[in-house]
Amino acid sequence: MASQPIFKRAYVRTKPYPEKKVRIVNELKELFSKYSTVFVIDIHGTPNRVIQEYRFWLRRRGSRIIKAKNTLVLIALRQLMGGVDEKLRNLFTGENLLIFTNENPYELAKWIWENGVRREAMPGDIAPFDLVAPAGNTNMGPGPIMSKFGKLKIPIRVQDGIRYFISLIPALEAGIVNNFTLNKVWTFRDRSVGYLVGLGKYHVASFIGMAVNYAVTNLLYYVLGVNGYAAYVIGVIFGFLANYIMAEVYVFKYRGVVVNNTASTPRS
Repeated sequence: MASQPIFKRAYVRTKPYPEKKVRIVNELKELFSKYSTVFVIDIHGTPNRVIQEYRFWLRRRGSRIIKAKNTLVLIALRQLMGGVDEKLRNLFTGENLLIFTNENPYELAKWIWENGVRREAMPGDIAPFDLVAPAGNTNMGPGPIMSKFGKLKIPIRVQDGIRYFISLIPALEAGIVNNFTLNKVWTFRDRSVGYLVGLGKYHVASFIGMAVNYAVTNLLYYVLGVNGYAAYVIGVIFGFLANYIMAEVYVFKYRGVVVNNTASTPRS
């Protein structure tokens, strides 16, 4: 069976364009004809306050700033040029600000770059250039920051950090000994346990509490997206509870009291 050609019917608008859109297209055509240079700037995520600030200063330089829909801009270009190629169409995507100027484009571009407003990256943003973390000393001590580098897939290594970890050992040990002593003479004073044996068990309980603290904090922050400070506080609470439970059921385990109930028989 012979194949039949498929013709795609082009869209032809039958209704007249709204008066407001016609006025915008005519204004764009006039600006394209009047000015020698046009800057197309992506303003995605830019606050309106910043745009108004740019508008004020650029007007003082003799430039004209227009924020119009991409479809209207392309219509104006088609009517002026008779057609728009694909490269030019791809330029007008997203939210754009048009700057019409007769100024030297290199000088204006330099001014825009030097007076650009910087902001923190937001979820969904695409960096306009490659972000490079140069190799070298970060001047950061080993700690939770290392997990953030891992999440960003930035290779790191601990250099001269062994002194940091060594310095933590006496601090942790002093805290464990102090907590065990307070628990023995105060919280669990009614329970008998040898000092050295109990101290060894309390080390195990303390490390379990630290592990619970670390696991809960990271789960809340990295997986569930909880605020970092709130995640840390909740992690500390869970670590404290785990430490207390281990002290209750393992370190200072209650063993009960044995009473001799042997009855005596009175003499006759």
